[in-house]
Amino acid sequence: MSRAYTHSAVRRRISSRTSTATPKTLRNLIRKFKFGAVDNAEYGSDMSKLRVLDVGDVLGGKLAEEGRANLTMVLSELLQRGGVPFLIGGSNDLVYPSWKSAMGLSKVPVSIVSLGSKVEPRILDDLVQLSSADETSAESKSPEVGTYVLFGAQGSSLSSEEARSFVSKGGRLCWLLKELRRQATPLDQQFQRLLDELTTAKAASDGAELVVPAVVLHIDCGSLESSVAAFSNNSSSTVGFKHDEVLQIAYLAGLSPAVAMVQVTEFSPAAEETRQNMLVLEVLYYFCLGYGLRVGGAMDGFVSPLGIAWPKPDDLKAASSTVESDFANRLSS
Repeated sequence: MSRAYTHSAVRRRISSRTSTATPKTLRNLIRKFKFGAVDNAEYGSDMSKLRVLDVGDVLGGKLAEEGRANLTMVLSELLQRGGVPFLIGGSNDLVYPSWKSAMGLSKVPVSIVSLGSKVEPRILDDLVQLSSADETSAESKSPEVGTYVLFGAQGSSLSSEEARSFVSKGGRLCWLLKELRRQATPLDQQFQRLLDELTTAKAASDGAELVVPAVVLHIDCGSLESSVAAFSNNSSSTVGFKHDEVLQIAYLAGLSPAVAMVQVTEFSPAAEETRQNMLVLEVLYYFCLGYGLRVGGAMDGFVSPLGIAWPKPDDLKAASSTVESDFANRLSS
């Protein structure tokens, strides 16, 4: 599992300087505050035996396309090793190559749940194409394609035309104020219910086995309320997810055996020195709390949501020897 990624050649509102500063800022805060108890009594989670790896920063490259290619390559390598990456940094345009990396390796449908209102049209287009191919192929190996969900969307950031187009292509909208906030059920329980719906085991096309879909969780810092992240790069509303809500969502994502990756975007460490920075670290910590309970405190025998077993150290070294140098070239220490 990775802690921090960056991408310094993006074309949107987050600057290369801000994106590059993300990993260093978070590492310094972890050292400064000794962040989080390893053996958490409240949640009953002991993370002392987890293999939490900081693999460095993904090199951005001179062009945006080169940076995205580096990110895809690094993620593919981590996923092939059976890891569950946790990425921090960069703008929302990095969500597509991240999801694509999981899709390229998975034999099961891969859904994406995005906390926020920003639509990535390339994901929708790919899902539409996959759905069409699945309907016309008599030998399809997958029972269905994944689902694209905007969880906590707001009309102030998503126009009617965008919303109609999103739904017409199979996307699912969960409005924050009109829908989620009006229910008596706490928001984190509504998220858990959504995960259960997306990851219900389904029969394969030949009926021979059950397939459990995987999920990629995307957290857009622009979806946080202004009292938590007042200077987010991607926010057009003072309303958003509360501090405890996003932490509980991160915990549930760590706990779920179907969540294959978590990505935090539009994070600006230069905008605020402590408030948003500490929240992002807490999101990582709470994800690890759930993850510790997911694997039972030990990684041996663990199988990733994409169906890839976590190898033993000796097997990992042998299996990865041919790609290790290329993998290292895509990272900075």
